Amino acid sequence: MRIVWFVLCSFCLYAQEILWQGPLVSLIEDQGLPAVVMNREASLDKLTDEEKIAFERTVGKMQNVFEEVFGFGDFSRWLPLEKEKLTAYLIPSGAYAGPNEVDYVIKIQSLLFALKDHDMPPLTKEQIARIQEAASRMLSKEMPTIPIQEGNFKCTQILKGVSIALDELHETMDLPEEDPPFTLNFTTRCRAFCDPKILEKQFVFDSSCNHILYNHRPYVDCHFMILPIRHVSTLSETSEIEILDKFLLLSQIETISQKEFGSPRMGLLTRIGWRGGQTQSHFHEHVIGFDPKEEQAWLRNWIYELNGTLLPIDPIKWEKIRTIFKTALTSVQ
Repeated sequence: MRIVWFVLCSFCLYAQEILWQGPLVSLIEDQGLPAVVMNREASLDKLTDEEKIAFERTVGKMQNVFEEVFGFGDFSRWLPLEKEKLTAYLIPSGAYAGPNEVDYVIKIQSLLFALKDHDMPPLTKEQIARIQEAASRMLSKEMPTIPIQEGNFKCTQILKGVSIALDELHETMDLPEEDPPFTLNFTTRCRAFCDPKILEKQFVFDSSCNHILYNHRPYVDCHFMILPIRHVSTLSETSEIEILDKFLLLSQIETISQKEFGSPRMGLLTRIGWRGGQTQSHFHEHVIGFDPKEEQAWLRNWIYELNGTLLPIDPIKWEKIRTIFKTALTSVQ
């Protein structure tokens, strides 16, 4: 029994190795991924303003760390909101793909990790060691913002990504032998979230500095976006006021989601850079309430999107959910 306990404890220590430690937050290795974690246990609404700012500033600086380690800093962040100790899991695109591609396997694996409790392929020991070395030099000081730039990227492993989605649905589909030639072209021009018509259509709530929008193609029923009203292109450009307001809104959305829909889980999905999954130059984050055991709409939409045929959305259901949150958020302000 003592031997088993020793082995289990050794595994836990290895699985959450500290890579860098600051006064309020730390960088650890957890589940084979770099993760930013609070140094103390506290629910989202019990964090101090200083802790909230330090947490987001550290996540933002990881773009600089990943750029040094992999040559580009794009990554996605999954932040489960129900954990007793706030932990942001970071998935650096450069650990899995090249600088000139958008890898669809990583795109779907990251969503399965966040919303279906699947494991991500772990980073290698060498990659973790390089992240630790860069983080030790960068996270304790101010770092320059890495602005988003225009770019064209080849889409790779599309069919393999479709196969993974089909396996998750326990379905089959006749697929071609080779990936279709597919390129994504990104612009720094704000195409969506500075457009009054789009903002009006998806509007849920406006605070003093952030929009809450309902996603036009929701992954699950409870799927919102939170974004600064002013145009910024990445997390590190957001102000302290915007960060604090975002955390307040996250707490309110989590409460409403559990009350109205009984969502057992809630998380914040952040995408940094085109190769990290960001699709608009106006920085935005996805707030998702979900049940990992249920079938989720994004899986089928993800498959059919590649064929140019999206599954229809029930406009009555869409408007009902939007109205529930709009009314509830307005009432608590």
